[in-house]
Parts: sequence; structure tokens; C-alpha cells
Amino acid sequence: MLISKNIAFRTRVGARWSDSKQMMEPQYEWRARAGRATYDWFRLCPQHDAPRLHNGQVRQILYVKTFHMDELAKRLGLEGRDSRHP
Repeated sequence: MLISKNIAFRTRVGARWSDSKQMMEPQYEWRARAGRATYDWFRLCPQHDAPRLHNGQVRQILYVKTFHMDELAKRLGLEGRDSRHP
């Protein structure tokens, strides 16, 4: 939904070997679309405790800022739904 609404995108940051699948598995991270009003709804935070990427860089996680959660739900058409109670 984030991709189709042009709010965020997934970028490939590398690949890792999967023992269970016996093949290289791509690794992705999410990024907010720059230049859009929704860009400020997110913050990118480094995850120092997570395993490093193939080139030694720290993984980063895209978080939704709390005070923009309702706006994001409205933009995605999820307004009025409580995701905590299905």
C-alpha cells in the first residue's frame, strides 16, 4: 500500500546466504519518498544491535512518527479500523 500510494519504497541493500533455502536472499530496507508531504511522517533509525549489512553498514528501520499515525491510516484508507483488535 505504501508503494502504490507513493508514500514509501523498498530499496535493496544487499544479499545474504540463506542456509534453509540454499541460495542468496535479497535484503531490503524501507525509505520514505523525499519531496512529498508524507516524508516528515517517518523517521529513519539505525539498529546497532541488528546484524550488519554485507558492506559493514548498520541496518536502518523506518518508523512512523506517533502523531502522524492517524494521517497515514487515512491516506491508506484504513481510517476507523483498529489494527490491534481484528
